[in-house]
Amino acid sequence: MNKLDSNSTAFVSHYKHLPISERMILAVERQTSLFGKDGARVAAILKDAGTRNGAAIQHYYGDKDSLIDAAFVYRAQAFNDWAGNFRATLADIDVQLNHLILGMLGAWSYILKQTVPYCYHAGFLQKLHWFSVDSQTARNMTGEMKAFYTDVAIFLKEELGETEMRDRIELGSLQVISAVASKERELRDRLSQTPGTAAERGLEIERYAIELSESVAANLLRERYRPFANDPTELLREADQRSGDAQWVIERIS
Repeated sequence: MNKLDSNSTAFVSHYKHLPISERMILAVERQTSLFGKDGARVAAILKDAGTRNGAAIQHYYGDKDSLIDAAFVYRAQAFNDWAGNFRATLADIDVQLNHLILGMLGAWSYILKQTVPYCYHAGFLQKLHWFSVDSQTARNMTGEMKAFYTDVAIFLKEELGETEMRDRIELGSLQVISAVASKERELRDRLSQTPGTAAERGLEIERYAIELSESVAANLLRERYRPFANDPTELLREADQRSGDAQWVIERIS
């Protein structure tokens, strides 16, 4: 385990300016990403949140499951806001499957750029088995992220038919969440040794999101795949600019 993942004290110090209700969300996101839902112990969550109050989770959220739900809600608005702004950049473009996938992966890259070095959200979703056709969380997707996910399914259904669409989209979903969680771990490993600059990290994350969108689209469509006609980096940056700083939502779910 790298220094970022093993050093709870540094994590607490990084977020000490935030209210306890928000620190608990960040702590459960981190612990779930590292150890899974069952492995995320209440004592470790409270430690990462910087509190010794054993009743804090119950007071703010009711129980650990409700805190985990709140951690999903915490990032959801920022995902949807960015995805909506990205959709606006596609108005005059011949939209292909890779653009639709980038609508979701670009939102992840936006979140990632704003959370490094403590970037755990994709790992959190992976450990909850999110982003597959039959997962409860996927059924609970809302807003523009759900719209992009639905657009991908419609695109594949028109190209491949319903049965093949369902088989391939589940495989694609698993590829996406596994790849982005792996990228988070890679970044934390490297940043624990060599921080680099924000500009360098941003460019790396953008290129990864674009390349992964191409890879996923190619795996889904195979011989029908069409690559990006033009480099979509500026589309990502325009959506970033429209979105500004991410707005996180703290909601008690109990």
